[in-house]
Amino acid sequence: MNRTIIVAILFFFGVVIGALFTWPKYQDFQQLSFEAKARFQELENKETYFADLVKVKTDLVELTLPLSKVEAALPLSPQFPLLYDFLQNVASLSGMSVKNIAASLEDRKEELLMRTIPVTLELSGSFGAIKELISRLHSASRIVTLQSVSISQGQDAQRFNVIIQLHTYSY
Repeated sequence: MNRTIIVAILFFFGVVIGALFTWPKYQDFQQLSFEAKARFQELENKETYFADLVKVKTDLVELTLPLSKVEAALPLSPQFPLLYDFLQNVASLSGMSVKNIAASLEDRKEELLMRTIPVTLELSGSFGAIKELISRLHSASRIVTLQSVSISQGQDAQRFNVIIQLHTYSY
């Protein structure tokens, strides 16, 4: 036979055998390449996520003052001593004297809803002091809603006995 035909046949079988032996390695290479691309994408996603977390952290640092105002308006717990102190300070700054403060805590019907804290204040003071107290409660940093105000004549003609029922809130 002709030498070129034998070389061509041997070359053909060599290529076929080479392809058969290299095909599994090529598939492994393709699989590893695909996994590398997926891991690279996952790494990029995690880097983006952590960059977003850093941005959120800096935003929260910038919003510290507004968030503290929200915390003051709606505290996470009832904090009765702080509530009593708040009401005592508002009353004294208004020129009223506190006779009694009574507060209780209503049960929550649902976990996500705010708690209502009914408060009854017994005070005495002048009519101007009553107006000032209501004004201060209205503009207070803590959320306070007046439910009722009962005014009666005191022992002195210039002083009145006042019973205020109000609600304040917490989470």
